[in-house]
Amino acid sequence: MQSFSFKDGSGASESGCTLKELVLTLSLLTCMNNSSVKNSIAEPMLMEDFRIKVRMVIFYSYNLPMSAGAQISEPYLLPVRSLNEVFIGESLSSRVNYKSCKPSFQFSLRRASYYEISVDDGPWEKQKSSGLNICTGTGSKAWSFNINKVANQAVEEILKIAKSYDSLNLPLTKELVQKVTNGYNESLQYSPEEPKMLFSVREPIANRVFSSSRQRGFASKVCIRSRCWDACMVVDGGTSFEFNDGAIASILINTEDALRTILLEE
Repeated sequence: MQSFSFKDGSGASESGCTLKELVLTLSLLTCMNNSSVKNSIAEPMLMEDFRIKVRMVIFYSYNLPMSAGAQISEPYLLPVRSLNEVFIGESLSSRVNYKSCKPSFQFSLRRASYYEISVDDGPWEKQKSSGLNICTGTGSKAWSFNINKVANQAVEEILKIAKSYDSLNLPLTKELVQKVTNGYNESLQYSPEEPKMLFSVREPIANRVFSSSRQRGFASKVCIRSRCWDACMVVDGGTSFEFNDGAIASILINTEDALRTILLEE
């Protein structure tokens, strides 16, 4: 089976797709809607059995603070799309930064990510965590899955606590623990074709100031307002954008931007 990939709107193709394959794919789509060139260009390809596989991608609307006066620029679309995920967080959230006031005194500082989040145009919520991951169905099998998955040990300990209550009678076997673990972990993955995103808050801090009413969930739109000092918005582990105090990102999925792969049967 041969596969050709292309992405509407952004013009970027999936890795592994050569320029020749991309041209052939676009020619095929043109011929589908243009009978005058169908026979001359793509007749051999159209005679083959094929199917189209769709993968949703994320696009971004971005506002940057213009000055110290807290003015916000007009929103604009970033010239990138995300096939897997976007991560937002402080650059220092994963390492210790040592500060020294005197030669004989040092203290360590772990900088958590401070931001405000709104899910599906809901109320804004102040959060502090080690970062925010938002993924597509494709990315739900990668980093997002490893952030949220549970181990057999954790499931077994939870079931032991549940079994300690008189009203519950569970046969605590290895088979049951494995079945529950697999069921939960499988629920974290979903089809690349589904037009929704899965957001995950890493290591949320909850106190009187910061809350985390939803540590994880599906959404069609996520808005983040940065309150960070030295943060980045990283797209698919590669392209990085500054995302410091005052910047606002609206993260959505547009079905017209979906990556479409044409699979030709041999």
